[in-house]
Amino acid sequence: GFWLFQAAVASAGFLLNIAAMLHVQHTSPLTHMVAGSLKGAATSLLGVALLGDAMSPASHAGLAVLLASALAYSALRRAEAAAPA
Repeated sequence: GFWLFQAAVASAGFLLNIAAMLHVQHTSPLTHMVAGSLKGAATSLLGVALLGDAMSPASHAGLAVLLASALAYSALRRAEAAAPA
């Protein structure tokens, strides 16, 4: 029981690290960090929506800044990709 669970958790962690490495290879380290931040924001919002967690005004402001920054980063990346070389 215990060792099987440990092996499963270790295998899941290994696969997550492989996925992160592949993500960075196909995008960039900064894009990977932005995606991770958005995942954290989504987790916070789900906690509020599903579990009724409370958020302070500062937390709301932080999420707004994060979302605005991620949108700006995405727009810049799209503009770079669309620009002729």
